[in-house]
Amino acid sequence: IRAGGEALLLKTGNDGSSCLHAACRQGHLEIVKALIKAGGAALVLTARKDGCSCLLIACLRGHLAIVKALADAGGEALLRMTDSLYGYSCLHGACAAGHAPVVDFLLSLPACAGLVGL
Repeated sequence: IRAGGEALLLKTGNDGSSCLHAACRQGHLEIVKALIKAGGAALVLTARKDGCSCLLIACLRGHLAIVKALADAGGEALLRMTDSLYGYSCLHGACAAGHAPVVDFLLSLPACAGLVGL
């Protein structure tokens, strides 16, 4: 990270996935925290080509600690992002995957109140 700077952090694969997407998918909390610290909002708010955010991936996988870290770092803008295929929000993803602890956490956030009923 130190040698490549922001360009390395924001580099994406063919589908638009960043290093943060990969860490969120695999549930690597400490790596996610390090990437958030190094990349800031520019990295946290990066979406794949299909519009899928890192937060949506973490919600679909049920990685509650990562969801909390991302929600704290990305704020309301991240919580309200939706994918471009289905219009899924982070709340949709957590519900569809059956991750009740993630759903409960998201529903406790004022920024997610408007997502209910979408």
